[in-house]
Amino acid sequence: MLIRKLSAIAAICGYCTVSSPAMAEDLSVKEMLLKQQQQIEALQSKIAEQEAVHNEALTHYIKNEVDRALADHSGSLLTLGSNVENLTFKGDLRVRWENADWDDNSNDDANSKAGKQQDRFRQRFRLGFLWKTNEGWEIGAGLATGGSSAISANDTYSEGSAFETGNISLDYAYAKHKFDSGISLTLGQHKNPFIHSGIMYDSDVRFVGATGQFSNDSGFFATAGAYEVFNYDKDAEDSAKLFAVQAGVSQSGLTAALGYFHYNSAITDEWTDLDADDAFDDNEWSNNDTDFQIVHAYAGFEGKTDSFGYNVYAEYFVNIGADNDGTSQAVGPKNTLDPEDEDTGFVLGADISVDKMKFGYQYANIEADAAYRELTDSDFASSISEQTNAEAHIFKASYKVTKNFSIGTKYVMAEEIDGTDEGELFQFDFKYKF
Repeated sequence: MLIRKLSAIAAICGYCTVSSPAMAEDLSVKEMLLKQQQQIEALQSKIAEQEAVHNEALTHYIKNEVDRALADHSGSLLTLGSNVENLTFKGDLRVRWENADWDDNSNDDANSKAGKQQDRFRQRFRLGFLWKTNEGWEIGAGLATGGSSAISANDTYSEGSAFETGNISLDYAYAKHKFDSGISLTLGQHKNPFIHSGIMYDSDVRFVGATGQFSNDSGFFATAGAYEVFNYDKDAEDSAKLFAVQAGVSQSGLTAALGYFHYNSAITDEWTDLDADDAFDDNEWSNNDTDFQIVHAYAGFEGKTDSFGYNVYAEYFVNIGADNDGTSQAVGPKNTLDPEDEDTGFVLGADISVDKMKFGYQYANIEADAAYRELTDSDFASSISEQTNAEAHIFKASYKVTKNFSIGTKYVMAEEIDGTDEGELFQFDFKYKF
């Protein structure tokens, strides 16, 4: 029994003697692996820190290079001529639904237009460019829908064919130079430089020619220009020209101006298909030999209170060139009117703005030969197929939804001065400026 116990003890001691070196060796390997793992993790952390520092430095480098490039190009990545300091863009898109209701109460022909109505969608898109040079010149150009009409940039949806596309035309292109003396010179086709209510000249009319302007710190201003209205073919002896001058003062919210617009006699040589784009067209051709020598006066006052802003204005013009030896430019059988009795026009208007809302009203009365009908406001009396020989009440309202987006409405009630025709026009606009 004792021998058996001694043998067991001896066996256990032998096993312990043999296994101790192996266990020690396992512990040493584990410690080494743990140490290596810690070294790897420390190395990975160091690499991540170095990558973050490198990425941040690279980001700063790229940003600095971009800022330097923008500074070298005056805020633009476009490559401009060495004499051009900057180039800017601006434009707007207007989508319009329009309804016209035309009543012919005369019943003096077989083609009576009584009860005619028209619903249509229209759009206007404009894009303008402006370059300024280090030589003191401003170069402007613009594109617009609407084709070649001087009084409208509207493009009617699907007017000629199903889902037809619209046209883009050159709206204006001019060069302008400002001198240190307060004088500026503009050459080319440009926006109307004269102060007016927007009735005698449509807001889309672009004058072609040369304009000189002067203004000083006291508020005095003067504008003079010579323009090519209609250039006839090479066999014609002359072309229609306009010579205009206007002077006035604008100070402390008050603007007053007196002007003179002289069309040479060649303006009466132009035969025009009146209302060629109008849905209610009778294909009546008309010509007149009335001179247009228009004296024009404008006065307006604008200001603001704590609650609203306002602008009230009045415009009066008379065609001193109209006489009883001429033929009226009134449409159709009404061209038998005596031009000397149809030589006056006037506009009264007011605008009020409250927060994001704006309201406007105009009353316009333009006798048949008071203004050159091919350039008057296209909406003023379109519902009765007239450009002159009409009076109208015009109501406007708009709401500024965002800084650049607005919605608006216009309602026009028009009727003939000499005649019994009357009509209504309603427009609803969505407009975005950019």
